[in-house]
Amino acid sequence: MVRIQSPQPFCGSSSAVESHVANVDVASSNLVSRSILFMYEIGDIVLIKSCASDDIPHVHARLTKKIEAKGYKGHTIVWSSFTGWECVLIYPEEAELLRKQWGIPFKPPDDMQTYTYETDIIKKISQDVGLKPHRRITKSKKRTN
Repeated sequence: MVRIQSPQPFCGSSSAVESHVANVDVASSNLVSRSILFMYEIGDIVLIKSCASDDIPHVHARLTKKIEAKGYKGHTIVWSSFTGWECVLIYPEEAELLRKQWGIPFKPPDDMQTYTYETDIIKKISQDVGLKPHRRITKSKKRTN
């Protein structure tokens, strides 16, 4: 077991609760970090969210290359480490929606490459084994006859 001791209470309205929680015994994080480390691999189809806004719709993408950056301390700032993925959107209609409604410069079907932080991956959909295209409907329209 590892005991985590917070050097200062966190800021905010719930600081008393957060600083109390920081003094709780927890199991080693090695097991957790190992499972997260190998959670995704090249070729996985994932659902991703935008880091720019929660209002931008989630899209499906195929992971193509893993990027890992180590953190380091600069002269005036400490840069955090991060893991992300180069990826390609799967469905042209999703890229077209992002282009039209949000001004994101995708040019389906040829230019649908993007980048996502691993923390912005919502879930793994499948391994890339001939994913069938589908038509995603964003709003349903009622027919009146």
